[in-house]
Amino acid sequence: MSVTANPAAASPRGRWRIAVLFLFLLLVAGCATQRGITEFTAYRDSYQMTANAGNAILDQLAVAERETRELVTGPMDTTVKVRFDPAEAGYYSSVSDPPATAALRRALQALELYNDALYGLASGQDAEVLAARLSRLGAIGASAAASIAGGPTIATGIDTAIQDLQPLVTFALGFKTRAEFRNRLLRDADTMRAILRSTRDGTREIYNLLLAKTVSEANASSDGVLSQEQREQAERVRALLANWVVLLEGSGAMLEMAVAAMQDTSGRGSSAGLVEIGSRLEAAARETRRNIAESAIR
Repeated sequence: MSVTANPAAASPRGRWRIAVLFLFLLLVAGCATQRGITEFTAYRDSYQMTANAGNAILDQLAVAERETRELVTGPMDTTVKVRFDPAEAGYYSSVSDPPATAALRRALQALELYNDALYGLASGQDAEVLAARLSRLGAIGASAAASIAGGPTIATGIDTAIQDLQPLVTFALGFKTRAEFRNRLLRDADTMRAILRSTRDGTREIYNLLLAKTVSEANASSDGVLSQEQREQAERVRALLANWVVLLEGSGAMLEMAVAAMQDTSGRGSSAGLVEIGSRLEAAARETRRNIAESAIR
């Protein structure tokens, strides 16, 4: 039996055509894998600036929240009957946060995990890794749900948004396809928007808590007005929170771009506006770091 060779495959020209086709297929596959990576990376980086600023603010808020609690209940060494309520442990423990601060930290953690899941989906991480992140998100949702009853107003609003993540624990138990993860993350984008919005709106109460002791001291003074130093402190706190709001709103805008990139099935994606928003966020982050140093609880 004779075998007929394929001259095109054996010739240099044939091998060149095969090589070009192979490179083209690699390029197409690469484009599909990298779809939206620019948006996801920019969003994750922008949110990290927001979270870093937020955690520094929350460190101050925890101090102020405990001081405000003492203003209401009085110091421990009074003639009032000594009591202990386990529901108020966060006000007195050095290893946990008081309720409002704890709710805000849950919000920051939930958003960070969601961002990592978005990035993992876009960059091709294993389903098991994505499932672990979603399970942790669900656990944060369960913690928020357990903390809603009897919490302060700011905590209730934020935890109400976060509790919607609870079903992710069940969702992440079995093996899921990447398409299922993608659809689930798109579905939970509304929850992330609500968390960002609740955190932004909560800055009103954060402002009051950070200045509660200052205002109490002013009310107790002989003239009942803020001193020059106290007014300057109030302005520093206002500037601090204003810059954090800029970071939160910028992260929200980038979230919309990241979600749009995840929804885009054409492979084109879009990075329009990322540079402009990124520059604004970097400036706000610098100012926030300066504000944090200047407005530290005294």
